[in-house]
Amino acid sequence: MKRSPRRILAVCREHIGDIVNTTPYLQALSAAYPDASLVVEVGEGTQSLLEGFPGIAEVWARPTHEGIPGKWRRIRRMRKGRFDLTVIFDDSQRFAVEAWLAGIRFRAGVYRKGPEWLWSVRANWSRERHDLFDPFDELLEKLEVPRGAFGPRLFQNAVQTEKAMSEIQSCGDPGKGLICLNPCSNRTYNQWREEGWAEVVRALAEQGYRPVLIGPPNHSEANQRIAEASGAQPANVTGKLGLLEAAEFIRVSKYLISVDTGTVHIGVAMGTPTVVLYGPTDPKRFYPWGDRWETVRGAENKMAAIEVSEVLGAFERLHSRFP
Repeated sequence: MKRSPRRILAVCREHIGDIVNTTPYLQALSAAYPDASLVVEVGEGTQSLLEGFPGIAEVWARPTHEGIPGKWRRIRRMRKGRFDLTVIFDDSQRFAVEAWLAGIRFRAGVYRKGPEWLWSVRANWSRERHDLFDPFDELLEKLEVPRGAFGPRLFQNAVQTEKAMSEIQSCGDPGKGLICLNPCSNRTYNQWREEGWAEVVRALAEQGYRPVLIGPPNHSEANQRIAEASGAQPANVTGKLGLLEAAEFIRVSKYLISVDTGTVHIGVAMGTPTVVLYGPTDPKRFYPWGDRWETVRGAENKMAAIEVSEVLGAFERLHSRFP
């Protein structure tokens, strides 16, 4: 751009992990253009992740099921926003078309297919590299925005911190430390068997840790079954915490063990050493930020093929690196 933008629209994806992993790039944009007003659009249901985020003027929620009338309402809202620049942290042609229809002249994003003229600046999508970090790094480089040392961040307010600490206290004696376990995913192909989780809970309790089952309300029944099958009386805060409250709870915990879901990326953003269970999702393309994690992947890329010994082995490797 010939001059610094006054109004920037950053369009992000809709999944929790994607939003968390986009925060370094939002921080970089804010630092590069400190006088600009940065508006961030995210998928509906994830906007609370960016509450109180420094440098962000507004957070817009994009409806999951908006239909054609809803899309036009969003385009009109963008037009009224009088943006100088939109940065699309996604490879969707749809978002570039919408920005063009909204009259945003300078459009930067990740290019996968479509007319190249839709993007003023574009990074190239490739199945051979990380789905998010590599193209987003390239996008900032082409925008001449310094990447800096920013990492994923989330910011809790005092009320959210107090709620998390209250739940932590309700867990009782932490022993050698709290270990959060997130057994469930909304994607069935990312689920690992409940009896395996029960064995992991039991093994960790026998080692002197305090296992804590976490997750959203719709996973309450499954986590309760795991707790009962383990016979170890783990703490269970499933359904009791909002996203940022859960982030604070995980931050205070010693470790996190989770299936491949947004909770993994929240844990890494909070600096908690994490074990990730992968199935069909390729960890080479969807690994978390940094290096404070270990992975387990089932034979033939199947979650059902993961053995309890492999999960505990990954935990031991993680513990040796971050005791």
